[in-house]
Amino acid sequence: MRPDGAPLKSEYLNHRFKKILSDNNLPPIRFHDLRHSAGSYLLKHGMSLREIQGWLGHADIGTTANIYTHIDTEMKNNTAQKISDIFSKNKEHDSYRNKSEDENN
Repeated sequence: MRPDGAPLKSEYLNHRFKKILSDNNLPPIRFHDLRHSAGSYLLKHGMSLREIQGWLGHADIGTTANIYTHIDTEMKNNTAQKISDIFSKNKEHDSYRNKSEDENN
């Protein structure tokens, strides 16, 4: 916001943002890309899609889910581990159940 209360022009924001990135040896991204980063970061740290939808101001949760949140490698690995744990527990349960059935027969 400018001192007179008027909103900043998008051209100024984009120019200033590019300068901040350049001055700090950061890769160039669009200012708008911060919305994607925010959505993905919030998802990674446990916020629900509904909460992220509200924060980003989307009318349709599909926009939040399909465009503004992204799953990184760490999240994929955590999901794979959880799936593996589920199957391991089921395998242990089946093994215990089969052993119990054998003892009863």
